[in-house]
Amino acid sequence: MTDLEPRNALLSAVHQALSIPGFAETIPTLRDINEFHEAQALRAVLTVSNFSSWLTELKELGANLKPHPTHSWHIEVYDKQVGYLGKFRQSRVTGLWFQGKHSIHMLGN
Repeated sequence: MTDLEPRNALLSAVHQALSIPGFAETIPTLRDINEFHEAQALRAVLTVSNFSSWLTELKELGANLKPHPTHSWHIEVYDKQVGYLGKFRQSRVTGLWFQGKHSIHMLGN
């Protein structure tokens, strides 16, 4: 078993469950989401119920996660209606949340 298998299994289960009618209403709110993070792996899953609030909720979750001195948290974001929005990290330079390579993020900021 690789280190990524538990994470991949969790993400697969979340993705499959989101497609089941009525399941989205059972997903925990932001107040409960801390139960869905792996502190040692610096990975978390955030599920939001309102597409327009995903960035605000991402910022709130990020502010409540224990910072690491040399690495960033990787947060997978799902919207109950839209689905998977992506994996986000917070730049240590700009403080902004972004996807992809940090060097590309820095070109635009």
